[in-house]
Order: sequence, then structure tokens, then C-alpha cells
Amino acid sequence: MATNITTPVGRFVQGDLYIGQDKDASGRPLLTKSGPNAGQPTIKFFFAVAFLKTDPGWPAFWAELNKEARAGFPTLFDAQGNCINPRFSWKLIDGDSQVPNEAGKIPAQNEGFPGCWVVRFQSGFSVGEKTYDSSNAPLPIGAIKRGSYIRVAASITSNGDASKPGLYVNPSLVQLCGYG
Repeated sequence: MATNITTPVGRFVQGDLYIGQDKDASGRPLLTKSGPNAGQPTIKFFFAVAFLKTDPGWPAFWAELNKEARAGFPTLFDAQGNCINPRFSWKLIDGDSQVPNEAGKIPAQNEGFPGCWVVRFQSGFSVGEKTYDSSNAPLPIGAIKRGSYIRVAASITSNGDASKPGLYVNPSLVQLCGYG
């Protein structure tokens, strides 16, 4: 069962709330991996939000990610609660990391990453029609740009894949909290 959570306010640093992707990082078409539509073309909506490591709301958000991961994959955690699988997909990037990712990019060299934890949100559906201002009034499509400060309502669940364990962090609503 998924955990629903609202993030602290963070800076929108990657992706797009309104336009989906139909190709992977290598330029190949995205395909549905399982189910009745396996092998069919699909579209994914992706964006990332950077949260200051010093944000007082971060520990509660991290605790929810950790709790969901431990519930989904209890054998991948030691007695102290530490994940023992270095390839666990947390959907989280250390913005201070100097270690290149699979694409050869160093996280600390990305604008808005240093000093932050960067959370990657993804869904098969756009949240572009579900964006709101600070008074919860609906926003027009395109109103939230990269660099803006946002809060995300999302669901967190384990992916259930023992061969590639990780979390799904799916956005459902986005609130604009400030312009960056």
C-alpha cells in the first residue's frame, strides 16, 4: 500500500511538469515493461526537486521514504535500519556528490543541486493540470517554470522488483510556493 505525503518546499531543478518523454536517456522509445500493454510505446512525466539538506522538513520526508523501503524490502536492511544494497533505487540524489552518474554527469555540477537532496518524481500521467498557487487556486498550464519553489503531494511505494529494488515516487499535485 502506498504512503501519501506532502514534501517540504524545494526548488524545481529538472524535467517538466507538462510535457512527457517518449524516449529514454539513450534515445530509444520508452516501452511499457509489464502488464497487458507490455512492449507498447508509453510516455513518462518526470521532474526533480532539490531540498536543502538543512531544511527542517527533510528528516520527516526521508523517514517516510525509508519506512516504505523497509516495508517493501525488509531483507535489504540491517539491524540498525541501514540499506545494505548499494544499488537500491531511492529516487534520491546527493546534490553534493562528485561521483558521475550512469550518463557521466556529476551531480554537484548541476545548477541547484549543491547543498541539497534531489528527489526524482515520475508518473505515467502529467501533473500539469493539477498545479495550484499558495492559496490553492488552480494555475494555468505552463505557470510553473524550472527554478520555481514548489511543494509536491506524492505517493511512495516499493517497486516490488527484487532484481532491481527501489521506490516509486509518484506526484499527484504540485503547489507553487515562490518564483526562483
